[in-house]
Amino acid sequence: MAGGGGVQSTETSDLKKGIALRVQPNPAKTNVTISYAVHQLKNARLKIYDATGRLVKQYSHLTNYQSSIVWNCCDDNGTRLPNGIYFVRLESEQTDNIEKILILS
Repeated sequence: MAGGGGVQSTETSDLKKGIALRVQPNPAKTNVTISYAVHQLKNARLKIYDATGRLVKQYSHLTNYQSSIVWNCCDDNGTRLPNGIYFVRLESEQTDNIEKILILS
């Protein structure tokens, strides 16, 4: 194909918008690595919701513009979450990004 360029990854194009998020492995059994990048950390938050929309885990004080968090599939009380679909949401003042994850035991 003339002109080249290829397909740009979602993560790269989202980072140009100010935010990028990647969740691996997916599906997950024990630990999940949540990698993120934001242009501005002011008020950046990482929140995890269950399929009903209930907030189950949050990280409110992100310390690096680009980093990763290892999540043990437990809620804020340390209780292992049941199998199901969860949503990881990275929010900042400019925009937000959501990734779906499946937890299996």
